[in-house]
Amino acid sequence: MSAVQLQMPGPVRLAGVALSLLSFGCSENPPRGTGSAPARSGTSSAPPLVPDPGCGSEREDTRHREVEVVDATLKLSLSKFGPESSVGAMGIAAWAITPTTVTSSCQTVGTAEPRSGFYRGGGFQQTYCQYTIGGRKAAADEELAAALAPIDSPRKALGLVALRYVVAYGPELASPRPEKKVRMPKELAAGSVDAFDVDRFDGGFIVRVPRESSCPRSVIRRAYRVATDGSVCAAKERPVLLDVGDGLCSD
Repeated sequence: MSAVQLQMPGPVRLAGVALSLLSFGCSENPPRGTGSAPARSGTSSAPPLVPDPGCGSEREDTRHREVEVVDATLKLSLSKFGPESSVGAMGIAAWAITPTTVTSSCQTVGTAEPRSGFYRGGGFQQTYCQYTIGGRKAAADEELAAALAPIDSPRKALGLVALRYVVAYGPELASPRPEKKVRMPKELAAGSVDAFDVDRFDGGFIVRVPRESSCPRSVIRRAYRVATDGSVCAAKERPVLLDVGDGLCSD
């Protein structure tokens, strides 16, 4: 069996210095959890109730311009989802759905080869995994939802997102004081931002997680709307550029 979270490095090529600001226009909801107010304390209490943002798109804006960046330290915490003592040893997904157990069976295939399961990383050679969750097989979105529903807690909502998508910064969470050195847009570094965040709407949760973008290599916090029945979509909320990266592209 393979670990739930896998990363597959790929060849690198030089990219332009311009980076997308990832702004979708006024029709998108502004990002939450990026203000100057202090973060909520690390408790397992229910997050605040917010309006349902609806489903949006993960399509990135093709307009580019340079952004001023500064070196910063991004604090990583899952405390809004529950006690973090064993996150590093278990991985985000396994920690989040405890006490339910999850194992994975993975295969590496070329881009033109048939595949089954959930994408876990790679470029020209990609890794896809199928899960066994509490004895139930999950190789598709509907099966994953059925294995975990009802999604009745922020922690379980995070587990669903982490099993469905590749989440950045998993290894760093093993540190006693998890954090990451990043090159962050100056205007964002001037306030406060959480790499992982959650809100509750009537019918589910809005889970915000850091995800890697391959060209240019960067880390973007994206929001996902997780309904109680296990259905997931990109929330209608602007993404947040957490780490500008090195300006290179990976295949």
